[in-house]
Amino acid sequence: MSTMDDRQIETHRIILQRYDLEELRTLCFDLGVNYYDLPGEGRRAKARELVALLGRQGRLDGLQRHLERDRLRAEGLAGIEIYTPPAYPPRRGQPGAPGPGGVNRFPVGAMGGGGRNYGPTCVFLRTARVLLLTIASRKLDTEMGPKGPPS
Repeated sequence: MSTMDDRQIETHRIILQRYDLEELRTLCFDLGVNYYDLPGEGRRAKARELVALLGRQGRLDGLQRHLERDRLRAEGLAGIEIYTPPAYPPRRGQPGAPGPGGVNRFPVGAMGGGGRNYGPTCVFLRTARVLLLTIASRKLDTEMGPKGPPS
């Protein structure tokens, strides 16, 4: 029996925290693994053997992506694209590209703020703030209804 590496141990811990026995069976089904073919008894042993099996098959990345999708779905964030800034600087002519003198230039007032020029980081932070406020607003609407708390 081989030992589990740190990534497998962390994945096993996440499964134990987030999944009950029935959800673990569903997770196995989603991943194309027969739950009853996994050795061991109980949720802890089955989760451990699932992680070990997928690790041996080189499918641990797929399991981790599935766990992340389930987490986002549980938090109501499924389907929302999260902006990741590019790892390379923008080319000339693209927004955020250095203008004359190496300064980032946006059209005056294009990002609001009374004519101030904003860089890509500031634009990202403002967009993230709007996204979080939208999510919070939707969550309140679903909990309390669009017209406020019930009378």
